[in-house]
Amino acid sequence: MYLIQKISLHTGITGTATANKWTRTYGNPANDPSEVIPGPGMTFAYYAYNRLGYKISNSDGTDATGRPTANINASATSSPIIDNAAVYFANTGGAVYKYLVDGTAAGTITTGTSAISTPLGAWNGVLYTAPADNFVYAVDMSTMTLTWTSATLGAATTTGVFSSGDNILYVGSGSDLEKITDNGATATVAGAPWPYTTGGTINSMPITNDDGTKIFFGCDDNSAYGINNSAVNLSGFPKTDAADALQGTPVVDVDNGIVVYTSLEGKVYGYTMQ
Repeated sequence: MYLIQKISLHTGITGTATANKWTRTYGNPANDPSEVIPGPGMTFAYYAYNRLGYKISNSDGTDATGRPTANINASATSSPIIDNAAVYFANTGGAVYKYLVDGTAAGTITTGTSAISTPLGAWNGVLYTAPADNFVYAVDMSTMTLTWTSATLGAATTTGVFSSGDNILYVGSGSDLEKITDNGATATVAGAPWPYTTGGTINSMPITNDDGTKIFFGCDDNSAYGINNSAVNLSGFPKTDAADALQGTPVVDVDNGIVVYTSLEGKVYGYTMQ
């Protein structure tokens, strides 16, 4: 059973206990909701569940007017994304549906033929999708039209697309980390020394430091990777302390110079950025 709960925190000089404010229950673990994404102003939250797109009130957990959406085969393994007063849901057939925050349907586009099971990414008015079909797609978010399709990658995509700025994108593709340049109307998949090849499947979303010069990601070979944007290992990386796959998105603490990884063994590893 899966629960979505809101916890109300009350603090004061003496302090009081936490309280469960509301709960929504879903009974089939195979249809667990996607990651819950907070909306603008933290008034509502969005998620996908059992083929539908939800918008619920953060105050009482009830559905917003006009929600959930009709059956759009929403993918519960791909969290929705919110940008410029609109929310975007991926579906199990490679499509993306756009809704205004008031619930109005505002367009759909199909990107590939495989399920989108990785998070959507959006930067500077461009939506990036990575269905499990060896390609990355860029969509104009205002018109919901396809801008470009990348050249084929070495294997089906296994992570969402991360933008480090300056139109540079990173995505996991099987055991490879691919680097892609968004040229506006086209995309270029970097050649040698790319892709960067690991010893297992990359299910961990790559992420960079603040200036995009260092890329961090985990891998199913139980290793924590840190490389530069020329696909060269940072000093001391990869780290091999973990006893199980590292599939979570790393967290980069720029102020303290630390990057944190989570392992399926139930441990958290923090390493100094070199």
